[in-house]
Amino acid sequence: MKKYLIVFFVIHMTLLARGQSMEGKFVSDQLYSAVLENIGGEAATRRVSVYIPPGYDSSTDKYPVIYYLHGITQSDSSLIAENKIDKMLTKAIAEGKIRPLLFVMCDQFTLYRGSFYTNSSLTGNWSDFTSKELVNYIDQKYRTLPNRESRGIAGHSMGGHGAIKLGMLFPDVFASVYALSPYVLALEKDYGAE
Repeated sequence: MKKYLIVFFVIHMTLLARGQSMEGKFVSDQLYSAVLENIGGEAATRRVSVYIPPGYDSSTDKYPVIYYLHGITQSDSSLIAENKIDKMLTKAIAEGKIRPLLFVMCDQFTLYRGSFYTNSSLTGNWSDFTSKELVNYIDQKYRTLPNRESRGIAGHSMGGHGAIKLGMLFPDVFASVYALSPYVLALEKDYGAE
């Protein structure tokens, strides 16, 4: 009887461990940035949330990275809690709609509700932080494909605005840009009905 219980326990634990490895997860970290030191009272240490795809811990593979910029009044943690991004990414990978990747979000909620991903003499150099320090940090800490062709930047609202701006300012860093409803950009005059 003892043998059967031991075998059952080993099989159960193996299946449990296997099931856990099939789920992606977010890990949270803190990143101090010298370029974010400022006179406006904004914190220079920022939270970074990184989605780790299924199988990451048991492989030696390197992964492409998408940097996602949140909208005004949002943060990385609010997007994870409200939108279950980890579940969506894991499902898309499992269904073969996307390849396994790292998905990075950094908290850029500020005293003014958002950084606009812009360098500022008052609140810090958010463009440089996002496109240089954050990217270098992720490339050093995680198994990325550390080249422009394997990096994309995306965002919604303020983040969409930031994605377009940072994609243009740092074309040597990001190969792909996606902006959903970019804030303060509209199809007027050049493209609109006027």
